[in-house]
Amino acid sequence: KGSTFNALHCSVCTVAVGRVYRTTARHLDAARDMFTFSEDAVTTYQLGSGSIAAPPTPMTPLEERIAALEDANTKIQNMILLLSERLPAATTAAAAGAT
Repeated sequence: KGSTFNALHCSVCTVAVGRVYRTTARHLDAARDMFTFSEDAVTTYQLGSGSIAAPPTPMTPLEERIAALEDANTKIQNMILLLSERLPAATTAAAAGAT
């Protein structure tokens, strides 16, 4: 049984530079739907645009995240101070009620 393929063409000079096999004989199954290049037809190649994309910006800028964490930290500190002020009174009241 033979194989069927689509030809790959250079986008600049339109020369056929390889194939994409669509159906293959059993011994060529690994090549199915893969790009194969003809060594004789390719002199140089570039994959993609060659440009480097910047990483995506985070949803929340770092400064805003830091400010939110500092605000949450301040609230936690205030709660700890409030509870530490109330704890002696609560333990005294509990001790008086126990006697």
